[in-house]
Amino acid sequence: MLELRGVEAGYGRGKTVLFGIDLSVAAGELALLMGHNGAGKTTLLRTVFGEIIPTAGTIAFRGEPLRGNSSERVRAGISYTAGGRAVFAGLTVNENLAVAASVVETNKQKIADRRAFVLDAFPGLQRCLDQVAGSMSGGQQRMLAVSMAVMQEPQLLLLDEPSLGLSPLYVERLYQSIADIRGRLGLAVLVVEQTINPSMLAADHVAILRMGEVVVRGGPEMLADSERLWSML
Repeated sequence: MLELRGVEAGYGRGKTVLFGIDLSVAAGELALLMGHNGAGKTTLLRTVFGEIIPTAGTIAFRGEPLRGNSSERVRAGISYTAGGRAVFAGLTVNENLAVAASVVETNKQKIADRRAFVLDAFPGLQRCLDQVAGSMSGGQQRMLAVSMAVMQEPQLLLLDEPSLGLSPLYVERLYQSIADIRGRLGLAVLVVEQTINPSMLAADHVAILRMGEVVVRGGPEMLADSERLWSML
């Protein structure tokens, strides 16, 4: 579904961050990309999402070259949850979901159906639909941010460090919900993280990014030996 070949990208002349990235995510697959701060993880997601233009290489989505800005990529079937809480803090949960859906859909019944699906996957949000997002806990806001991405009916979901700053309980709940959504919708998911948690063992394959290059690839069994994995980061 997603294919990166020889991708290089950065932030202007002399600020290349990604060097010859080869990476693929198949339909229905969860791929985990790990690396320390500064490894280029967020830059990679932003490049896939169209916020950064690659200076070399190719990116294909569903067999076709990926073009256009981030809005066009959402309509093409790619949604991105940025790092941090990534919600509209002054809007209620309901309003956040509606705004996210409006990017790709205007039919009220279809939006209502998608909202029902999302609330079934994230039942904790059901109890705070009228709550202003900025007053919610960090874990609730992360769940809302992922829910907003799912409201856009993606085929590929890009998640930037969804576990950052969350308690182990919220991380477990979040990844359970992501696994549920992936199974029910057949989504492809690309997650970047820099911490190790047993809940990540649901990944189909793992890649390690170091200084803008993919240096290690392997199956989910890599996560079972955390000491060895940290030595490779």
